[in-house]
Order: sequence, then structure tokens, then C-alpha cells
Amino acid sequence: MNYGWLRQYNRLTENKVISKMSKILYALLLSSLVSLGTSLKCFSCNSEDSCKNATSVICDDEENYCLSLELTQVQIYHRGCTTDKNYCKTENPTIYTQCNVCDSDECNTDKFM
Repeated sequence: MNYGWLRQYNRLTENKVISKMSKILYALLLSSLVSLGTSLKCFSCNSEDSCKNATSVICDDEENYCLSLELTQVQIYHRGCTTDKNYCKTENPTIYTQCNVCDSDECNTDKFM
């Protein structure tokens, strides 16, 4: 018996499966690259010198806000990433001289420090 048609069918089926797998892998790779490009960047520091030498950091995926704090009574300054949009309202709001939460890249500058 001649099973050439079966071998040809198997090759065609394998090529279709490989083609579909390639498309799926490409889509996964593309989506992971896009998500890497959307991480928020914030200035970061913990300091007693008003954070003049803050560095830019990439926030974790769940951290969608930048934070700036000033406690001038004790000369403490902080900048960084946070998950809490309402941090300034919920985390002991009366102790901060200044507190700011924002949601764009490097928005936690020294505008009030």
C-alpha cells in the first residue's frame, strides 16, 4: 500500500501547528515587551538632606504612583513608588509638612522640597 498521501497530510498538519505556535509565541513576546515599556519611573531617596541626589527607579508593576514626603520638623525627606493613591490622606496625614502623590514618570520632583 502507498501511504504517501498520509505522510504528506502529516507534514501539512505539522506545518500548520508550528505556524500557529509561532504566532502564539510571537504574540506573547510582543505583549511582554509592551508591558516592560509601561512601568512607571519615580525618583527615589530616603534622606536628611532634602533628597537632592535622588535617583530614578522603575516601580514594580503594582506600584502605579510616585510619592514625595517632607517632615521638616525632623529633617526627613522621602521619594519613591507606592500602590496607594490616597497615601497622603490615609497614612498619618497630620505629621507631613508636605505630601504629594502623582501618576506620571518622575513626577515626584523637588517642587516642594
